[in-house]
Amino acid sequence: MIKKILFILIIAAATTALGFTQEETAIVNDVNDMDNIKDKKKLFSIGAGGFISAALNGGAMGYDIKLQKADQKESIISNIPLLGGGPYIFLDAAYMEFSCGYSVSYGKEKTKTVLNGKTKNEVNANLTSINTINLGLLGKYPIAVKKNLNLFPLLGIDYQMVLFAKRNRVNIKSDVRDLTSLWVKAGAGADLLITQNLYLRAEALYGARLQNKAEKDTIKDLKNIFEKAGIHNNEVKSLLTHGPTIRLAAGYMF
Repeated sequence: MIKKILFILIIAAATTALGFTQEETAIVNDVNDMDNIKDKKKLFSIGAGGFISAALNGGAMGYDIKLQKADQKESIISNIPLLGGGPYIFLDAAYMEFSCGYSVSYGKEKTKTVLNGKTKNEVNANLTSINTINLGLLGKYPIAVKKNLNLFPLLGIDYQMVLFAKRNRVNIKSDVRDLTSLWVKAGAGADLLITQNLYLRAEALYGARLQNKAEKDTIKDLKNIFEKAGIHNNEVKSLLTHGPTIRLAAGYMF
């Protein structure tokens, strides 16, 4: 009889423990599901803000011509460094950021002639303005520093499509779309959470521009001119364009 009672108690205890285990597991799963749902809800965010950027050295278009004439070495450097900025919007998907912005940049066309290592002539003329649509795609890896602060490295591309350009406030009639270019950029950013859904974002990037069609065509034309003129000791190359970008924005997670 006692054995039967003990057997019944053991079965009851095991069943109760199993029931509690299953119930606790269900509760934990429910909590995890809620956390997953919460994370999924905040996987995406949208935002808007403004940016400033610079295109140094070559700028919109830059090239360096080196000529060897008897005992003279002549170098002609032409470029259009730019400084500008504008508004932008972005869509963030945790590890990726897509952005679209509108930019207006200004700069003066510069030409410098160097003879045997000494500057012979330097001219700054023709104020140039360029209007572009900027399409960017950046990869990012968020790192939680504090409860309300995330830092993240950035690496990606920025496609700058030229809409129109002006020289001394007069529209340039040539095909300015040849100035359209692709940038490779890297940097870092930070998100500061203000409320459960609203945050502020700051990004600092530095990039380099690939050679655009206008530079390729100009270099080709200049080489042909020198060949026809019998100037064979020449070197024509584009200038490397590089520069920083600073962006500030507000975002909303959903």
